[in-house]
Amino acid sequence: MAVLFSFAALIMVLPLVAYYLSGFGSSSGVELLEASFATQQATIHGRTMPASDLLVVHQWRANAMTDRWGKILAIDANWLCRTSDGLFVVAIGQSGEERAERSLVPRKLLPQDIHWVWRSVSEERVRQMLTGTPRTYRKIFGSPVVKS
Repeated sequence: MAVLFSFAALIMVLPLVAYYLSGFGSSSGVELLEASFATQQATIHGRTMPASDLLVVHQWRANAMTDRWGKILAIDANWLCRTSDGLFVVAIGQSGEERAERSLVPRKLLPQDIHWVWRSVSEERVRQMLTGTPRTYRKIFGSPVVKS
């Protein structure tokens, strides 16, 4: 009887231990974003191309919400990219609680989904966006920020 009780207690406790330990050793937000970005297909000015063909020229600081163990729960990132043709696009990566269906598997154990949206921007708009970051502006355009 004692063996049966021990076995039942082990079966009840094991999923809880796995749930709490799953928060340790998780990937950082940057690693998650980079891995997700590399697998994407971007549609830019009506053309579809692998995101890995884009040159990421600037990354604004990502906003991430984590749990108490540091595991990413939600993330929001904006990356300025350039195509080989010189066109600019802002890649917007977002994740969060989008699973409406119920599951017996705790949310922490499910893989993080990051959805990317692509927004084409003109060179003039990129210059406006980067006026607050003179170093990046100079790196991309080769000249200092022009004050108007």
